Amino acid sequence: MREEEDQTVQAIAAARQALGLQLAALRRAAGYTQKEFAPLTGYQRGTLANVETGRQNAPRVFWERCAQALGAEALLTGYDQIQAMATAHRQETTRRVQAASDAMIRAWQDSWHHAAASNAIQFVALPAPRQADEIHVWLSTPDGNIAHHMIVRRADVTVSQLAVVLGKLLRPDGGEVDDQEKRPG
Repeated sequence: MREEEDQTVQAIAAARQALGLQLAALRRAAGYTQKEFAPLTGYQRGTLANVETGRQNAPRVFWERCAQALGAEALLTGYDQIQAMATAHRQETTRRVQAASDAMIRAWQDSWHHAAASNAIQFVALPAPRQADEIHVWLSTPDGNIAHHMIVRRADVTVSQLAVVLGKLLRPDGGEVDDQEKRPG
């Protein structure tokens, strides 16, 4: 997978370099030096030089100005093709990252369901109306029903305090603790 991604990135770079070489050839054929041609693009000579060697990506407006000055619409076509390749690459990368993330979530959910045979702690993404400064903790019974729901304000508890409270809630004897013990701090 990584090798395929590297090949795509290399193909985009090679296409960008080829388009830059095409621009340089057209510019020279029209009798312009880089110094003379750069003002027609609205960019500095250094930018033109970097684009011609493929070291720099220029926006579409640069290529539009080059195409107009040289009468070469093929430059725009080449630019659009490179952009389409880059867009497809970004979309595929995003799809792969999302698929990997989804797989991790599914694996976590599967492990949670397997662990449901004993008391377990589950951290769940909160629905939008809940406060971002709250920690919600649900404790479940072996059959998956919610046995206890606790809300803790983030500002009122440290991780170690929360661990103490959860430890008390998960007593090995399975006994309940009273509400006073359930409050951190």
